[in-house]
Formats: sequence, C-alpha cells, structure tokens
Amino acid sequence: MNHKPKEEHYILLLGEDLQFLKLLKILLEGLGFIHLTITVTNKTLTSIKNECIDLCLIDIDYTKVSTTNVKILEWIRGKYPDVPLILFSSRFRLETYYKIRTFYPSSFMPKELSKLKLLQAIDSAIQQRAIQKKLADKNILNKDEQTCFLKIGESYKAISLKDIGYFFSKEKITYAWVQNRQYPINMTLKHLEIELPDYFERIHKSYIINIFQVDEINPKLNQVRISQLKIPIGNAYKNRFMKTVNLIK
Repeated sequence: MNHKPKEEHYILLLGEDLQFLKLLKILLEGLGFIHLTITVTNKTLTSIKNECIDLCLIDIDYTKVSTTNVKILEWIRGKYPDVPLILFSSRFRLETYYKIRTFYPSSFMPKELSKLKLLQAIDSAIQQRAIQKKLADKNILNKDEQTCFLKIGESYKAISLKDIGYFFSKEKITYAWVQNRQYPINMTLKHLEIELPDYFERIHKSYIINIFQVDEINPKLNQVRISQLKIPIGNAYKNRFMKTVNLIK
C-alpha cells in the first residue's frame, strides 16, 4: 500500500537521458506524485519558462563539466532561485562535484533508484524549502534583536548582524560574508536593502557592506577594504555612501 504525499507538488524532470526520465516519472507516480513534467535538455528549456515548479530533478553527466550542463544549472538557478534541486548521475569525479555543488542542490543521488531513497530525498528537499519560507515569513532579519539565521548544512545558525562584513551577489546567488566564510542565502540584495539596519549600505550593484566592518576607504580608487578584500564603489552609489560615512579631513 502506497503512502501518497499529502500535498500535490509540481516536479520538473530534466536531463538528456529520456529513458531514465521516464523511469523516474514511473517511480514518482508510484509514490503518488501526479504533477510531473519531463523536459529533455538537448532540445529547449523555453517550454518550461512559465511553469510553476516546487522541485527540480536533474540528470546530469558529472564525468565532465560541459558548457551545456553549466548553462542548464545557471538557467534553473536564475529562473527558480529558491526551488530545491536533486541531481542524479551514474558516476562523477570529485573535481566535477566541487563545480556542480556551487549551485547548492539539496542532494546528489545515484541513478540506481529505489522508491524509499527517492522519497526521502524529495521529503528532505521540500521540508528544507518549507523551513526557508517559514523563516522568511517571520522576517529572517530581525532588526530589533540584530540577529539573522544563516543555513549551515541542514540547520540554521544564529549570527549577529554586526558580525556580517558584507553581502554580495554572484551568478544570481546572494551570499553573506562572515569572518572569512561565505554563506548562500535565499534573499536578493534589493530585499536586503529594505530589511537590513541603517549601518548596512549598498555601495555597488553587487555589494552591500557593513560600515562598522570597513577598515579603509579609498575615494580615488573607488573602493573600500574589509579585512583583506577590496570592494568596488559603484558610481551610482558613491555620493550617497560618502555622505553616510564619517570622514574627518
């Protein structure tokens, strides 16, 4: 007897191996999932541009990091930044894994499938997304308590906002820099500008800095230094930033 999922999630099955995707679809249907879409990546992604997706299952050849594979992951992450990804492969190498993991998949799975392992991976991915949404609804950036929660592994760690040196965006993913470590977060810089306390200032299209963490400002070179990192000051943000900081000439 199947224990079917309580919610009807929309799942995208993506990859080059159509036979594997069909097998995956059969297993998911056996687990009670009914909203399933198969897209073969050697054709086009335009057919899914308007799809409502709760989860994406991707079959990618990890034995090589092809430009096509990277573009597929970049497209998915750009279009659906908060959608969990489960990646499948028959085999992969360590250096390739390091490249692929920058897209922050929920899990990696072998193509030798079992219903139990597949359901566990899906449940974990969906639960992680539910937790992220719940924290966002409660305002993950608590201005009064000056604390935020950053995801580390499967849990969320409380971090003082004053310990965050800066936030930055790279390849459509936002990161928080805390004591020489980078943490991916599920918020855009535009949203952070609204939520963060006043001592955070946007100085570039890709950077929001903590003014208390600035070690040096160089107006001639249009840059600030936090720890050992030199961060550019964008022309569009320079005048406002220079008025914000307390410069003694």
